[in-house]
This record gives sequence, structure tokens and C-alpha cells, in this order.
Amino acid sequence: MDYSEENIKRLIKGHFDKSLSDSEWDHLCSWVNANDQNGEIMADMVKKEILESQMCPPPPSTDRALRKLMVEIKIKQSNRTKKLWISSVAASLVLLAISSLLFFANHSDKGGPSHNNPTPDKISLTLSDGSVILLGEENIKNDVRNGFVRITDKKKVSYKAQGFQSLKEEFNTIRVPKGKRFSLQLSDGSLIYLNSGTEVRYPVVFKGNERNIELINGEIYCEISKRIHKPFYLNAQRIRVRVLGTAFNFSSYSNEKKHRAVLVEGSVAIAPRNSFGFDLTKASKLKPGQAFIYNTVSKRFKVKDVNTDTFTAWKEGRLVFKSMPLNEILPRISRWYGVDIIDRTGEIGNNTFNGTFDKENLDEALVILSKLCGVHYKKVGGKVIVGSNSLD
Repeated sequence: MDYSEENIKRLIKGHFDKSLSDSEWDHLCSWVNANDQNGEIMADMVKKEILESQMCPPPPSTDRALRKLMVEIKIKQSNRTKKLWISSVAASLVLLAISSLLFFANHSDKGGPSHNNPTPDKISLTLSDGSVILLGEENIKNDVRNGFVRITDKKKVSYKAQGFQSLKEEFNTIRVPKGKRFSLQLSDGSLIYLNSGTEVRYPVVFKGNERNIELINGEIYCEISKRIHKPFYLNAQRIRVRVLGTAFNFSSYSNEKKHRAVLVEGSVAIAPRNSFGFDLTKASKLKPGQAFIYNTVSKRFKVKDVNTDTFTAWKEGRLVFKSMPLNEILPRISRWYGVDIIDRTGEIGNNTFNGTFDKENLDEALVILSKLCGVHYKKVGGKVIVGSNSLD
């Protein structure tokens, strides 16, 4: 039997497509039932497939309903229903992987985010009906959806909840490209500042007992309105943050191995994702001036005291780095100035440096960087190559 990762992925995809033959189905059953480790592997694969295909079982209305779900996976083929029974541990892994995705994936209609942005260099707002508005343009409309969404200026979008009526929770998505920044006021009054290269998905109006938003990629600074009986959750690919009324910075770029939450005021509880989803009962609670740093490679995290200004200065138009490795500085400069940077610094990239960019343009920043870090740079075809040796 072929139990390679590639073949198992194909079978799981067939599970969602309802295209498995009887023999393929039996093959998948045998693999999942072999041991608990396979259940854990399947949980991760199921999560990835759901995210990629935006397919997910209908979300249960309550946690009680979720707990009552049968420990099985059903597939209907040839007018028959087959059941895959798996061990209790493996079943828990799969169910919890799915339940942790309910917020992200239970909106598979046209209201979900479209990743085919026709103008990647523009700030864009994707509405629940799939239409796209380019923000920061001179001819944009000030009001959308009869005033429930208001573009107050070229740097901010605001929402209001009063009078908004919809039978289902509608979601909007804002994408901010490299070299630009934007701000968002949610319907509960919370303020979200979006840094370069950021994409956020959120409801037009919060419904139910929770307030959930999704950071698909990037960095945001949040000033969350306090609602004691309606907690606010920031959901990222690797981390979930629970807040009541808080100011904090959160960075979760897909191309960086370190994801950070930095608390400025208030309190937050933070939990990294594992095979069992997000367990906030075992979350780390931060105090103001502390950072939660999660390493996506080692899957370990630490909490440490930091100077919050280092991580929040971008909101005020300053790029600050202190004791930061060069190989982490370069991606920040790339996003800040909206230019692709090719890193060829080698071992020098691990050296740490301090610096601040405020009003410098790209050319000035590159000169400062070369002198500060002892590197060379060269512009080639709209990109910048930075290396430890001469690039002539």
C-alpha cells in the first residue's frame, strides 16, 4: 500500500471532493486506524485542506453540539454512506482541528475573501458580495451599504452596528500592500491599524457572544473596546489571542519564523495552535510591557519583557529595530518601502543591529544600512540585492 505523504494528501482531498473509490476509501481507513500519530497527521492535513479549499462542515450552533458529534467521518458515495471509525485520540485530533477552523472556514460562499487581487499594489476592501473597492483613491465613494461602512478619508474605513440588519454574519477583507499602511474602525468601536503587507478579515457587525477577526497575514496594532460579556478574539494561523479591553501589537507574517504579540496596556491570554486546536485554558497571560514570541520552526514560545515602542513605532511612521538580526531587518525594510529585497548576507545576517528610519527614502535607507551593517547592495530590475561581499 502507498502510504506516502503525497498519496495521503490526495486521498484526503478526494474525501472533500467525494471522489474516492471504494478501494481508496478503505486505504484511507486503514492508514488512519494504524496508530494515533496518523490521526495527528490527518488533523493537520484536514486543516490545511479546509483552509485551501474553504470547505468545512456546517458549524455547530453551540459547543455542546460539537461535543455530541459522532467520532466519525462520513462520505456519501453511490447513494451509500460509509463511516470511518477512528481511535478516540485520533478522533479528537481531527474534530478539534476542524473546530478551531470554524471561524475561518464556515463562510465558503462568495462573501469569503478572494485571494486573486487584480491590483496587488493598491489597498483594497473586499465586501461580502465579492465586490472590491480600491482605497486611497480620489474617486472612491464615502459611503458603502447605506452608510454602515464609511470611508472617512483615504487612510481609514469605519463601520457602525446601529440599524444594520442581516440574517447572517457578513465578512469584509482589507488588504494593505507593501509600502503602505491603513486603519480600520470596527463596528464595536475597536481601532485596528494595519502595517505594510497585511490582510485582515472581519465581520461587518459582530453577532453572537464573541467578537472574532482573522489576521490572514501581516501586522496590526489593536485598541480593543471593552465588552465584559463579549470577549474579543484575534485569530491567526499559529496563535489565538483573547482580550477584553486592550492595546497590543501582533505580528504574524507567513514568511517569518517568529510571530509576536506585544502588550501595551490591559491584559491578553495567548495560545499557540497545536494538534488539539487552541487551548486557551493553558494560555500565557501577558502583562503590559511583555511580548509573547512564537517560533514556527521549533513550535516553542517564550514570554519576555520588551520596550513596546520598538514594536509599535510603525504606527507613528517610524521603523525601529533594536538588537535585531540583519536577516530580520531586511524583510521589514522590504515591506516598509514596498520593494523586494534579495538577502545574500550569509553569516552576517545573524549579526544584530540597532537603528531607526523615519523620513529617509529608500536610497537613503540603503546607504545607512550598508554603513551600519557593513554590507553591499545593488538595484537590479526593480529589486534590491543585499550581500556581504561586493555585488559588482
